[in-house]
Amino acid sequence: WETKQVEWEKMERFLSGSKCRRIYLDGDRQDRKRCEVGEERCDVCEKDDAMVEDGEARRAAYVEEQRVIQEQAAQAERERQGPWVDSGIDVPSSSMNIPVPSSDVLVTGSVIVTSPQPFTNQDITSSEEEGRPIPRSRCSSVSFDQGFAADHDPVGESRTFEAQKQQRSQQRWRVEADSQREGHEVWNLETRLDSWVGKCPLCYTRQCQGLDVDVRHTLDDCPDESRTKVITEIEALKTIRFEAYASCTFCTVAQKVCTRWAETREGSSRFRKVEGGVCQYDGIVRAAVAAMSIAAPVEVAREGLFGQMKAMGIWGRGEGEWSEEEHAEVKRAMLIWFGKKIIWGGMEASVLLRVFYWLTVGLEDGVESIGGIDIPNRQ
Repeated sequence: WETKQVEWEKMERFLSGSKCRRIYLDGDRQDRKRCEVGEERCDVCEKDDAMVEDGEARRAAYVEEQRVIQEQAAQAERERQGPWVDSGIDVPSSSMNIPVPSSDVLVTGSVIVTSPQPFTNQDITSSEEEGRPIPRSRCSSVSFDQGFAADHDPVGESRTFEAQKQQRSQQRWRVEADSQREGHEVWNLETRLDSWVGKCPLCYTRQCQGLDVDVRHTLDDCPDESRTKVITEIEALKTIRFEAYASCTFCTVAQKVCTRWAETREGSSRFRKVEGGVCQYDGIVRAAVAAMSIAAPVEVAREGLFGQMKAMGIWGRGEGEWSEEEHAEVKRAMLIWFGKKIIWGGMEASVLLRVFYWLTVGLEDGVESIGGIDIPNRQ
């Protein structure tokens, strides 16, 4: 029992998304910190990496901004000094040649800018101005800009910034593509819900597989031998505890879709009950998911439900390999997962509703139409 309790606590930590999900999946590794090179990143590591990349991009942008500011300041200083002062930076024919300290330099009609250090014969006579050699002090042609470009690699920083900019652009493109796909799914959701209204969920599942069956009756009156299994599954789905604003508490459809609710901006509430409002899809989602998980083609259930659970580590082996006790624990984890809130096409919804959508798409349009279900982002 203690071993089972440890495993269950591990599963709960996995679902919480507080750390890399592979830490809890890779039980043989004690040194794992995150997804590693060559592995597909889990949603937790992907989010962490995005934050790091954003921070690095901000740092690179700041460095580039400071470089531009310094260049502008240096240029302004050179312009302020006027034509009598030449910094000598990147100017091959500067009027101020840097002499060897011990040499005498003949300067005719030139102005010499020296360092503060004194030198002999400071009193310049007319004969000296006419061309006689004068001792010259040590002076620097970069006295106004000393240290400006030290340890600075603008080319390398610019390349890094451009690479990070391109990476961010690709990330935005993926986010926009995902948003468009999810937006289409949400737009199509009500059409998928409508297809189940007024039909026995079990017989409709059979009908979509090509069987000639009557669907105009309730599940309670269904003659199919799997009716009892579906009813049992529905009762299990009724035990799901949904996160706040994940769904209508009555029909499990998103509150934004359910006509029992209306959006509101009053206080902390996002939705309010509509007086006299009813759920237009009452009893649809749980019954449809239960029927499809039992009677839909194996590949539909595998891609739309079990494959996603396996990807998250909830369903690691084939169903037949689980003991009855282990199967019960996996079922409990699945129900917790179903109750998680996700942002789906800009709409708050539950994992259960999206599983319903993908199972229905696979059943009605074929398994090749089923896309991946993202691991829900906790809000």
